[in-house]
Amino acid sequence: NINNSDFLILYLMSGYLSALTPYFFFIAKEETKYIFLLKVIGSVFYLLLIWILISDDKDYIYLAPIKLAVEILIFLTSLILLFYKYNWRFVKMELTYLTGVVRDSSIFFSSKLGNMLSTKLPIFLTKSLFGEAATTILDFVVKIYGLLQLPVDIISSLVFPKMIKMRNKLMFKKVLLMNLSIALTFTFIANFFLRFGLKLFFREIDYFEVKLPFLIYGLILIFNSVSSILGTSGLVAAGLSKEYNKSIYFSILILILNIGLAKYIDNILIIYISMITSSLTLMGYRWFIVKNNRLF
Repeated sequence: NINNSDFLILYLMSGYLSALTPYFFFIAKEETKYIFLLKVIGSVFYLLLIWILISDDKDYIYLAPIKLAVEILIFLTSLILLFYKYNWRFVKMELTYLTGVVRDSSIFFSSKLGNMLSTKLPIFLTKSLFGEAATTILDFVVKIYGLLQLPVDIISSLVFPKMIKMRNKLMFKKVLLMNLSIALTFTFIANFFLRFGLKLFFREIDYFEVKLPFLIYGLILIFNSVSSILGTSGLVAAGLSKEYNKSIYFSILILILNIGLAKYIDNILIIYISMITSSLTLMGYRWFIVKNNRLF
C-alpha cells in the first residue's frame, strides 16, 4: 500500500530522472526528432499503463509508480541514443571542471526544476488534500496537455539555436505568434473532442468531473506557448540567463504561495488556479524583461 510519503518519493524520483534526460543535448545538436520521439514514447506508454492498470478508485495509488516507470523508459531510451548514435562513453572528470559545467548549465537545471515542481507539487498536494480520484483527474489533464505541448516545445527547441546565431526580431515575432496560434488551436480541438476521447479510451473518467478542470488548464498551454519562446529565443539567446532563472524561481514562489490556500479553501479548483497563476506569472515576467530590453 502506497502512503503519501511513498507517493512523494516516487514522484520526486521520476522528476529527477526527467531532469537527467538529455533533451538539451539534442537541442544543441538540432536533432529535435529525438526529443519528439522520447516525449511521444513516454506519453503513449503512460496513457497505455493508465488505461490498463487503473480501473477504479483503489488503483489510483499506482500513479506515482507508473510515472516513475515511464521516466525510467525515457531515460534508458535516451542513453541508448547517446551511446549508439553519438558514441558517448562515461569518463572520469575533475571536480573543478565538473563544477564549472554545472554552473554554466544553471539555466537547464532551472528549467527542469521549474517543470518538475510546477507539475509534481500540485499532484502531490492534490492527493494529500483531495484524494486519489482528484489526483487521477489532475494527472490525466496534465498528461494530455503535455502531449499537446509537444509541437510547442519542438518549435521552441528548433528555433533556439537559430535565434542565438541570427537574433532576428521579425523571426522572433513570427515564431511567437505561430506558437500561440498552435496552442489556441490545440486547446480548442482538445476540449471539443474531450467527451468522445474519454468514451473511447478512458471510460473510468467522468466527463462532467474533468470538463471544467480540462478547460481551465488549457490556459496553461496558451501561456506556456508564449513564455517558452520568450525564455529561450528571447532571454537566453540574448545572454540574459539570470533573468531566465529569476522568472522560473519567481513563478515557483507564486505557485507555492497560492497552493497554500488549498488548506483553507476546500475546492480542487484552487490547485488549477494556482498552476495557471504561476504560468501567467512566468509569461508576464519574461514579457516585461524582453520588452524592457527591446529584444523585439
